[in-house]
Amino acid sequence: MLRTTDSRKCKAALAALQQAKGELEAAAANKGGHRAKALGLIEQAIGAVNAGMQYAAAHPTEVGPIEGPAAPEPVDEVVPEAGRQPHMARGIIALREAHRQLVESKHDKGGFRVQALGFIQQAMVQVREGIRFANTH
Repeated sequence: MLRTTDSRKCKAALAALQQAKGELEAAAANKGGHRAKALGLIEQAIGAVNAGMQYAAAHPTEVGPIEGPAAPEPVDEVVPEAGRQPHMARGIIALREAHRQLVESKHDKGGFRVQALGFIQQAMVQVREGIRFANTH
């Protein structure tokens, strides 16, 4: 049961990452290069999640410790300063959702889960920087 729930969380994280990618691709202009950097980081996160799922499938007995419930994430919270940039705002919201799903998936999957979480955090920083850049240029 735990393995099935974990797998669903990873698949939900992948779906959210794909949504974030689509939103950023639909956003106008490159926003000082930050949008392109965020897209690259999202691709890396997708790769890490896929690698983690493959690792987990190849190591079914390697479960790891149960960490308890994840801290609440502001998944659908308004993105400050993004009023004129709805795709970037929705991209951050999707990245927050991907982050939440991976935090709740618990098991490390050979280190790939931690990698994906790091890429997602970096992508959110780039999206916010892109929003700031677009608002000032």
